Amino acid sequence: TKTKQQPRASEEPTVMVKRRAVTSSFLKEVASTPALPRTTAAQRAKRTLRQIPGILLRLLPCITWVANYDVKRQLVPDVLAGLSTAVLHVPQGMVSAIISGVGPVYGLYSSLYPALVYVLLGTSPYISMGMFPVTALMTANAVKKFGVESNATVGNESYPDFGDSPAGVAITVTMMSGLIQIALWLLRLDRLSVVISPIMAEGFLAGAAFTVVATQVPPVFDAPYQSFKGVFGTVLSLYSLMTNILSSNVVTTSMSLVAFVLLGVSKFVFGRRLKRVTAIPLPADLILVAAGATISYVLHLHESYKVSVVGVIPSGFPDPLTPSWRHSLSVLPDAVAIALVQFVSAVSMAELLGRKQRLKVDARQEMLAYGVSSVVGSFFQCIPTGSAVARSIILKDVGGQTQVSGLVSSAVVAVTLYAFAPLFEPLPKCILGVVIIVALVPMLLKVKNLPKLWKTSRSDAALWLLSCVSVIFLDVTYGLIVGSLLGLLIIFLKLNSHKGVYLQAYSNDIFLPSGSHISWHDGIVIFRFGSPLCFANHKNIICGFEEIFRETQLEKPQFMDETENLKSAKAIVLDCSAISFIDSVGLAALNVVVETCNVNKCQLFLASLPTGTLSSVQSQPDLASRIGVGRMAPTIQDALALVKKELSDLETKHRLDILV
Repeated sequence: TKTKQQPRASEEPTVMVKRRAVTSSFLKEVASTPALPRTTAAQRAKRTLRQIPGILLRLLPCITWVANYDVKRQLVPDVLAGLSTAVLHVPQGMVSAIISGVGPVYGLYSSLYPALVYVLLGTSPYISMGMFPVTALMTANAVKKFGVESNATVGNESYPDFGDSPAGVAITVTMMSGLIQIALWLLRLDRLSVVISPIMAEGFLAGAAFTVVATQVPPVFDAPYQSFKGVFGTVLSLYSLMTNILSSNVVTTSMSLVAFVLLGVSKFVFGRRLKRVTAIPLPADLILVAAGATISYVLHLHESYKVSVVGVIPSGFPDPLTPSWRHSLSVLPDAVAIALVQFVSAVSMAELLGRKQRLKVDARQEMLAYGVSSVVGSFFQCIPTGSAVARSIILKDVGGQTQVSGLVSSAVVAVTLYAFAPLFEPLPKCILGVVIIVALVPMLLKVKNLPKLWKTSRSDAALWLLSCVSVIFLDVTYGLIVGSLLGLLIIFLKLNSHKGVYLQAYSNDIFLPSGSHISWHDGIVIFRFGSPLCFANHKNIICGFEEIFRETQLEKPQFMDETENLKSAKAIVLDCSAISFIDSVGLAALNVVVETCNVNKCQLFLASLPTGTLSSVQSQPDLASRIGVGRMAPTIQDALALVKKELSDLETKHRLDILV
């Protein structure tokens, strides 16, 4: 057999670069663009007028998809997607409103008006704006704290004290959360949402889902219990329920058990098999709600067996009503939390589902869309909304193409409000509880990812677990704060752990970490600081340089002439390629490093400075002059060449001085 010939060295890819060493300042001058000529006011006005169409297209994405709408290809998928999500909007809207502590009709209002606004301003076809159990739970916190029962009614009535009613407080929260989102959009602060990392958000949503399920357990059993709020409120409420579980309504419990079995089998058995045949989901939720309302009406379950039912649901559309400002400042913390959770959960879901289709989601425009949806909705008695996971997945699976699906689902909700709302009055609350519990099962099952996450990153696993537990045992709002602070703490600790590494030359242009020992190159040390230089880790770079000079002193013999010192640091090259930014504390630390080098008669060279970091250093004239413009190089190779040239010149000058 013939052996495979190994490629000769000449056939291997090679890199050969030969040029003169340059400094960062030289490259900055070469790359600098000439200043643009000054424009007149008339020219600026013309340029602004030319930009107006582009601005309108960004603010109103509906113009683009309406102009490019393909009726033959997109209409049928959009209609099917809209109808499929509409069958979830009605039951989820009613039960989420009950979770919020207001009447079911407000959930239907909230499934209509914000969705219509999102059709005009939204950028993702996979966002189904409507009631979201997590934001409903967060709204309930504000309602419990500031809402008082009054003689106010629901529907189209006028309320002399509506601002103090549970619905009035919830509507105020809607308005405030929308205003906060619009303010973030105006200030371009939508990136503040990054304080909620995806891992933290997943843990938070899992904990919130458990809390929502806990609120729906009492209606499922229809047992008397004492409801607690605040810290440990969920645990104490469940304990109170368990102590009174024997007082449960037998009829309600039986209906709940049957509903669980039917809905679970429909969704997780028949639904999965049906998915192999068609993407259109089985409307099991709506069928269960319709059957429950019919059975309750025929058998008079409320009158005969004391089964709790939804009650009065007025038909028709609400009259516009200005939200009350009475509790606007009081609900501000809850509104901020809701605004962030709504934005992060919806955008992350839209980006995840749109990734395969390469659909671009404009996060800043989404912030505006959610804010305007909430503000407009607050004038039509809407409570805080969001995009539920189940509805978004249905939109993707059915093949929704554009916001037309939102128009279709809104039309179904509008017809329900106008003609069929009173038909849901005899619906047992336990049926709605079953619907929401089953809908949250996938979110609860996210806990299965924890072992895998632990193997990947223990810090992420700890963040997930602590975020989840803090929501359950403390409170939804407190849980959000704790999770966000934990995420920032982890970032701080990771920044603080960067100590820097010493590099050794593998070849002329490849430098690898030398481990814990310092690698010397003819009296030259290469030190890489592998993170941004800021208040969190500024001491580490100082300690790294002190270690170099400490080792020099330890290895220097007691009686030794300066010319015989084998390991004296003549120059240090600081690799700044990973220092993406430097704050004022970092600049002060760099000053200390320069002073340390000067005291030890060592030259300091900066290599691979990013543009922003270079500008920050050059903005400090004293620091820049102490380092020297000629000692800032774009690469380590350039820095080493400059070092050797300077050391050679110094050596030549020293010899000439001796001869003289």
